[in-house]
Amino acid sequence: MTIRKIPRDPEGIESLKLYASLDPLVAVGADLQDPARLDEFLDRIKRGVSASVQKASRLHGLRVEALFRAVLVALGGFTLLTDVDGGEPYFDDSGGLVKLPDFCLVDRDGQQLLVEVKSASPRDPLKPHVISKTEMLGLQRYGELMEAPVAVAHYWSAWNRWTLVRLDKLKPKGKKYGIDFQTAVLSNELSRFGDCMVATRPPLTLILHVEEAGTQPAAGDRVQVKVTNVEVVAGGVTLRDGQELNLAWFLMLFGDWPAEDPQMLSKDGVPQRIELSVNPMPEELEAVEHQGFGIVGMLSSMYSAMYNELTLMPEGEVRELRHEPDPGELVALIPDDYWDREDRALSIWRLHIEPPD
Repeated sequence: MTIRKIPRDPEGIESLKLYASLDPLVAVGADLQDPARLDEFLDRIKRGVSASVQKASRLHGLRVEALFRAVLVALGGFTLLTDVDGGEPYFDDSGGLVKLPDFCLVDRDGQQLLVEVKSASPRDPLKPHVISKTEMLGLQRYGELMEAPVAVAHYWSAWNRWTLVRLDKLKPKGKKYGIDFQTAVLSNELSRFGDCMVATRPPLTLILHVEEAGTQPAAGDRVQVKVTNVEVVAGGVTLRDGQELNLAWFLMLFGDWPAEDPQMLSKDGVPQRIELSVNPMPEELEAVEHQGFGIVGMLSSMYSAMYNELTLMPEGEVRELRHEPDPGELVALIPDDYWDREDRALSIWRLHIEPPD
């Protein structure tokens, strides 16, 4: 399985198409080579971009759309992914309006799916996310014309969770159509494209072996140390394999387990090591003890947490609209042959969750 990106020429062909698509307002009648028309085009682009970067809702919407694309590329569970909502489409309006979805996907079984991406507000996460009846009917008609099912990908940012549900799962909510988070989770089809739950034995611990450094004496709870060695421990077992170390570190950084307070361990008052651990929530520990592992999180959620760090400011404002994904990087993180080795120190469970129907 190799996911490749078809090369484009945004600075050449794509910019020229945009130039041709904007009819001149001031330099009317000027040809493409006319400097006045080019200057007008550049001024309009500058004004348009300057206005758009001030609209937070537009920035967040485009960023989430790019995030969904990046999640899919990182999961690598498709044979084709292409943008739909672009170009200059025409349609016969005698049958009603048409709403273009964001993406067209073809899965590993050759089945096509059209996907509209939506971001659910974190301010009221239990409130159903709704779309207008006009948008609902427009998406339905596009799917009928293309003879392909349509789904909505929701990013529930309050829980950092993705769901992918068929359009018919959205139910009437007054004059609109919508779905709540719980129903969306039960109908989620994202596992079809490689998403899964990842579990392991807790805790995951980063150990910094240290020794005192400098000549300054300890002051209260402060002491100057230098790190002499680094160790990663999973479920009480030290990890030495590079692949296992990378996976454990990814789970620690971006999984759902909360970090505990760092612990300084000393001997005869001399610092020996600093331990930083992540563990399941206290209410989950009984289930973990019973089944022998704890759920760290969804692969799509962990990748989204990493993506958010790269594209959002600490206060939540958009810093970048997109981050280029590494095709299949989540597949490489936990390859299908991971369990072929019997000497694995990092125990991993990969759970694929599918809707009942």
